[in-house]
Amino acid sequence: MDRWTTCLIAAFMLLLLSGCAQRILHIESLPPGADVYINGEAAGRTPLEHPFDFYGKFEIVLRHTNHQSRRIVHEASPPWYAYFPMDIIVEFILPVFPLRDVHRIEASLQKAGKIDEALRKDLDEKVQAESPEGGGKEK
Repeated sequence: MDRWTTCLIAAFMLLLLSGCAQRILHIESLPPGADVYINGEAAGRTPLEHPFDFYGKFEIVLRHTNHQSRRIVHEASPPWYAYFPMDIIVEFILPVFPLRDVHRIEASLQKAGKIDEALRKDLDEKVQAESPEGGGKEK
């Protein structure tokens, strides 16, 4: 093999290794700066861009001081290019054209009155119990 053939094969292999579809949950809250938990794990503060690999349901819990916690179940449905055989073409053959699949989630948190820490802990436990990971049923 000559040098140009080797370079072309190496460049083609690099293109195959680079996936081009980005899947992102874009979460915003009013007021900003709420703590975000996705499927029970801390993900950061709003505004937040959280990448994900697989489509499906996401349980999102937003918490902010002096505001009521909010639980959202978001169904991230795949776009047309995520189905066979288009997914192979988009992910591996055409990585030159990057695609961003952004799922936007916006939530307003209601201001809570002054509550003591015991009541806040009780409310947080109630939100946790309602989550699928906490043994509760989905609404």
